[in-house]
Amino acid sequence: MTKFKDNLLILRKDKGLTQDDVAQYLQLSRPAYSRYETGGAEPTIENLMLLADLYNISLDELVGRDFKQDSKGLQTILVRKQIDIQLRGILQETIKEIVDEKENEIRDTVLKKFGLQ
Repeated sequence: MTKFKDNLLILRKDKGLTQDDVAQYLQLSRPAYSRYETGGAEPTIENLMLLADLYNISLDELVGRDFKQDSKGLQTILVRKQIDIQLRGILQETIKEIVDEKENEIRDTVLKKFGLQ
């Protein structure tokens, strides 16, 4: 979370706040908050939301997330899902063909056996 800790420092300084100010807002000790900025600790989700609210930014902006980079993960999932759906269809068709073929073979065998063909 290198980008996150850097963002914390930049945002705090841009707003003219001290580590004590932010620590008090989060109801933490200054050393506990300081560990967020140095990367020694990661905040809880509750504190992440409080920090985003404090700086009036989204959680994504706070942690330095870039949607354009991360959208590849969603694309991969969607492509895999589509492939899975297509493979299931192919598998179902193949199974139906095999079952139909075997049914015909069995029917022909029974008909031959009883001289009905």
